Amino acid sequence: MSWRDTDLDIPFLHSMRSHSGTQIINWKCIITSLENAAAVPNLDPVPRGFRLIDTEEKCILLAPSGPFEYACLSYVWGDVKAFQATLRNINRLEKPGSLSNSKVPSTIQDAMAVCQIFGIRYLWVDRLCILQDDDNANGDKQAQIQDMGRIYNYAFVTLAAMEGDASFGLCGISKALRKAQHPDSSREVYDYHQFLRNTSTAMIRSSRWAQRGWTFQEAVLSRRLLLFTPIGLFVEYERARPHESRIETPGPYPDVVLRYEGSIGLYLDKPMYHGTISYEVALSDYTRRELGNDNDILIAFQGVCSQFHDNHHEFGMPLVGFHDSTLWFSEDSKSRRRCFRGDSIFPSWSWISTKGRITVPPAFNNFHVASWVFFNKANGKASLVFPRPQHFLFRVQDGDEPHSDDTRASSSAYESAKLALEGNFVLETPECLGELDDENFPFGRRWPSSTDLWKTLQGYDRNKQPLFLDKIPNEQRQLAAFPGRVVLYSQSIRLSITPLNDEYEEDFTQEQTICVVYNGKKKVGIVVFDDKEFEQEIQQEETPLQFVALTIIDSLTLLSWYDTCSSIGDELEDFFGWPRGEYFLSVIAVQTRDDGLSRRVGFGLISYDDWVKLQPPKCSFVLE
Repeated sequence: MSWRDTDLDIPFLHSMRSHSGTQIINWKCIITSLENAAAVPNLDPVPRGFRLIDTEEKCILLAPSGPFEYACLSYVWGDVKAFQATLRNINRLEKPGSLSNSKVPSTIQDAMAVCQIFGIRYLWVDRLCILQDDDNANGDKQAQIQDMGRIYNYAFVTLAAMEGDASFGLCGISKALRKAQHPDSSREVYDYHQFLRNTSTAMIRSSRWAQRGWTFQEAVLSRRLLLFTPIGLFVEYERARPHESRIETPGPYPDVVLRYEGSIGLYLDKPMYHGTISYEVALSDYTRRELGNDNDILIAFQGVCSQFHDNHHEFGMPLVGFHDSTLWFSEDSKSRRRCFRGDSIFPSWSWISTKGRITVPPAFNNFHVASWVFFNKANGKASLVFPRPQHFLFRVQDGDEPHSDDTRASSSAYESAKLALEGNFVLETPECLGELDDENFPFGRRWPSSTDLWKTLQGYDRNKQPLFLDKIPNEQRQLAAFPGRVVLYSQSIRLSITPLNDEYEEDFTQEQTICVVYNGKKKVGIVVFDDKEFEQEIQQEETPLQFVALTIIDSLTLLSWYDTCSSIGDELEDFFGWPRGEYFLSVIAVQTRDDGLSRRVGFGLISYDDWVKLQPPKCSFVLE
């Protein structure tokens, strides 16, 4: 069972007042908390060339053979040229006592001291345990960066420095803690703790550490997280099951505050970085953060991708659920494209191509009408990407007893089939088409999920290739057989766009600029662009834009977009007057160059009825 499937203790603050009135850390309480946490498995296999700081000998060494416990440090680097391990100095740093001098950044020195308090001999810190100038593509540095998620996931505890950078030090160790001052000193104790609870959460969320891209996966993947804030320490960890506890579990903690011998344990409402979290939520949180180097956008999220989807993802896009992930769009008014540099590839079809906060809307009843395929450069073989199964069935119950044989399809499945057929999105018509209107037709047994229905309508059969593969020209297959390229096959048409009228501007969120899609003089949809510079360019040229259909979406699903997508859903209803019973198509806007390669430039929604009336042809595009 993964850590995401288990209950987590609510994080709480540990500090106490000394006789002099200053705040000090109650280490006994923290150690007890960690002992109650679920056991952490051993790091196995150990990454190639894996080094650790020996906090007893004050030096760097290769990881010992056999099981070993270690802590990790999560912090903001600061001066990248400051004290670090290199090919030139590693021999010196491996000598006992080499990390006892003042050149070692204060935050790392404090982390070593914490390890000694915990009785943990080894500490992993990236700048000292990875040779920073090992630029060989197949070297140890690259291997460990690729494995960064596992390194944090198997640590006994991760020490997270909320304030400053490597030279600042840890709050409560070399930096004195302070008491959070309530603006009204006459408040009751309960109110003060509520104030402290809110203040602490805001402090962590707004800290420099919480704004950095690299620290996101370090926080999410660490099973035990110790957050060093200016007013105390927060502990967040996976709760041990009774048979796993190292000591007897003391029972449930009080809801708001825990008091003993002058110390306090302050519980927050929910864990900050752990618990049930989806790929979509993780992506949204991660892309809000800052990265010093654009080339790190994928590698700093790769550990999270691997946790959700093992290694089955392409450029940050999970292959299981690929169709749903292609509905991403930018909610940042200043979004810009990442430029190709050297070996760095930022495919336009992946969210990694766009700077700024990314949203992936919930899928729910989406039915996908597009097909995606990757071509292998070595052998030319096609690798199809199937939609994630969205189960259509519900059981008809008689009282409390479900009848497993008496099942029927939900209305969304039936409507999806009808819409796909009516809109000519299919390549093969089911033989039982005439029976679909029969309410007794065993729809759910014939197609248990949307994936099964999609396969039938797209002409997919286990004994032969899908029909659409025959429609992809050889020259496109050759173009697609390179890293970062994928073939998209679906209906496509050119439509004009215009910015929203001035009368609407003040009613729209400032996070996005939305353009209206027109068929002649009729408004048929909206589009949000991935690159604001391209948006300005296309508006000046006033040329039609190519749109490609991805997904049929019903109005109920759009209602669920309102909270997730801050602009798109509301505009459809409020400004275009479309009734809630209508269906829509999610589309992407593409731009094709003379060499035959295309790029995605925007995401939008178009009325299903208006799209179908235009009878768009089916086309294939090679997206890079």
